[in-house]
Amino acid sequence: MSRRDPFSALESPLLSELSSGVSTRLTPEAVALSRTRARMAFRAHATVYAAVNAGLVAIWALSPAQRFWPGFVMAGWGVALALQAIGSQLFSPGSESWRRIHAEELARARRESA
Repeated sequence: MSRRDPFSALESPLLSELSSGVSTRLTPEAVALSRTRARMAFRAHATVYAAVNAGLVAIWALSPAQRFWPGFVMAGWGVALALQAIGSQLFSPGSESWRRIHAEELARARRESA
């Protein structure tokens, strides 16, 4: 059984057009949809981060350990969460980085198909 994308209901022909490389139109709807997905994914990740780390702090508080060991988990996972936030801003559709990478990939695909 395959997993269904929870955002598949938001799928639009504009986005599939962008992902297939058929068109280079960057419509506001496609950009907004992609950014919405990135923000929702980040919120889900941040919620899980908070819940799991709250549980770890509770375990630490109930244990005889003196060193605050949940801090190691929080720091490592926090770096990953920060990188996700930065990456979703830098490489979202419409950003200069995204446009440059998309243009390079489109040119490469056209060269390979010729």
